[in-house]
Amino acid sequence: MFSIQNAIFVKQISSKYTNLNEFDLCLNIFEYVGRRYSQYFLFLEWGPASPSEQSVGSRIVGGEDTSVLDIPYQISLRLQDYHFCGGAIISAIYIVTAAHCIDVFAYRSPEDLSIRAGSTFRSFGGQVIPVKKIHQHPLFHKRKIDYDLSILELSSPLSINQYTKPIKLPHEGQKFYDGDLVHVSGWGVTREGHSSTAPETLQMTYLTLLDHKICEKKYGRDFTPRMVCAISKGGRRDSCHGDSGGPLVAKNVLVGVVSWGVGCALPSTPGIYTNVPALRHFIRKITGM
Repeated sequence: MFSIQNAIFVKQISSKYTNLNEFDLCLNIFEYVGRRYSQYFLFLEWGPASPSEQSVGSRIVGGEDTSVLDIPYQISLRLQDYHFCGGAIISAIYIVTAAHCIDVFAYRSPEDLSIRAGSTFRSFGGQVIPVKKIHQHPLFHKRKIDYDLSILELSSPLSINQYTKPIKLPHEGQKFYDGDLVHVSGWGVTREGHSSTAPETLQMTYLTLLDHKICEKKYGRDFTPRMVCAISKGGRRDSCHGDSGGPLVAKNVLVGVVSWGVGCALPSTPGIYTNVPALRHFIRKITGM
């Protein structure tokens, strides 16, 4: 999720540096992005980690451990095998994610990207498939974070099984309502601004959808018909950095894609998700589905 509080973008990734210390020293991680003269954050996993290297009980903000058996459509989007965003399987060869996840790396070849599917764990297991082609929504607006949807075409089909299954797509314009229960999942940080809290085990949490007018009142013209918003009671649960692109699901249907927000899990501050039913025509145009 994009956060508008103390956030940064990764500007350049060099394949020359594979050692963590060299990578950390040589990586220029600041790029000013002009949304209300603020900066954004994009989480990157600083190298593969084993379960023993993670803090015990770490969570998506306010969430809990889950299994890919329960969320078989969840994928980890990876740059040279480092996790940086989530996504959802919609067929054996197509993945839905957030356009802002892809835009920051637009100058790189799609072959630098891959997805890990069929694993509960961020750093190992499942299937790793390279990305063949990126289908970025042509109306994506990086400053407004509008039309925040991208479709990734894989170089070879996923093996569909109990660990790896597509999520059902909504009908174009399908309505979901204020108070509908939804859940969001990912490997994002469990505490805003602390990349060390990124969990090894997939996390999930339950939220409720809010009426469009409530979100419009909260965010003004920043909130568009291509967005939906969701919140937890008391604001204690939320998606956060590194969850971007991941699935927001209601009744086994892909309702949204993790997009942006003001902070993570702040009281009375809903998170913003790409409205998948509103952009369903784009998915159909690219995939034929």
